[in-house]
Amino acid sequence: MSLQDVAIEGNEIPDNAFKGNETLKTFYFPKNITRIGEYAFRGCKNLAGDLYIPYTVEEVDDYAFEECSGLKGNLAFAGTGYPIGVSKLKRIGVAAFNKCKFNGTLTFGVLSELQEIDNYAFHSCKGFIGGLDIPDNVTRIGSYAFYSAFGFTHISLGKKVSSIGVFGFNVEGTCKLIYSHNPVPPTLAAASSLPLLSSSEQTRLIIPSGTTSAYKNAQYWKDRVFDLYLDSL
Repeated sequence: MSLQDVAIEGNEIPDNAFKGNETLKTFYFPKNITRIGEYAFRGCKNLAGDLYIPYTVEEVDDYAFEECSGLKGNLAFAGTGYPIGVSKLKRIGVAAFNKCKFNGTLTFGVLSELQEIDNYAFHSCKGFIGGLDIPDNVTRIGSYAFYSAFGFTHISLGKKVSSIGVFGFNVEGTCKLIYSHNPVPPTLAAASSLPLLSSSEQTRLIIPSGTTSAYKNAQYWKDRVFDLYLDSL
């Protein structure tokens, strides 16, 4: 089955378009799609392989791919055949990829326009590998956005990240480096907004040169429960 068989109005994949369709195994995005609607593929458990979101997509709406447990590969927001690193995506909705089973890399693109990663967006995506690089245009990372998203070796927060919700990240035992590129410490909703590691583990916090005092005095940054090592980029 192909998305080209679906009536597309206004360059959008409609809300609930394939919700719960367990016979859908592969699909092809039509050209110039700008939005993937709410619940569009929720529960399509037999979708398999990598998922490449076309660079034209501006929003992946709430629950769009939730519980697509057959997606076991890479997730990229600038698919093959499109301009390298370019993505017009601005928002990833609530629980958009909740409980997917990706076991490859997560790539947003170096020229991403992404601004918001909403609550539970990648909750329980436990198989990702490699680093997690949040694009520079992102300002908000919602609560539980990457909760139980194990496997990332580092987290890199872009230059404009200004707020991180409760349990925004929860990646115990895997993440050894946190890069925060914003000279103004992002507001953390709670101490749990960033990874909490046991006292026997060491996670290095890498911050811009000249910002050590700001981070040491910022709420929840100064009260980390794991060892902090302040370095310069």
